[in-house]
Amino acid sequence: MRAFFQSVPCGESGPPEALEVPWRAYLGGYAAELPIQSRDIGVAYDVYLLQLTASTYGLRAPLDDELRAFGRWRTRLAAYLSEHRTLLRQLLIDCVPRHVR
Repeated sequence: MRAFFQSVPCGESGPPEALEVPWRAYLGGYAAELPIQSRDIGVAYDVYLLQLTASTYGLRAPLDDELRAFGRWRTRLAAYLSEHRTLLRQLLIDCVPRHVR
C-alpha cells in the first residue's frame, strides 16, 4: 500500500474511482512476482491507514520545510484514505483477479 499510494496523487486526483487504472497496473506487476489474495488487500489498506495516522514523522522537531511538507502530505493522505475507506478499500479488493481470490 505504501509504495502504491506514494506513487499516485490522492485527493487532488478526484474520486477514488480514478485510482482503479493505476491500481490494476500496480497490482498486476506485484502479483506477477508474489501471490496476493483479496483479504491481504483489505488488511493492508487498514494497516497502512493506521500507520499513517499513528506516525508523527515530519510533525515534530527538528522541523525543516521538507519534513513539514511530508507531514502535511501524510496527514492529507490519511484523511483521504479514511474518508473514502469503504469505497476505495472495496475497489482495491475487487481488482484482484477472481481466480486468485
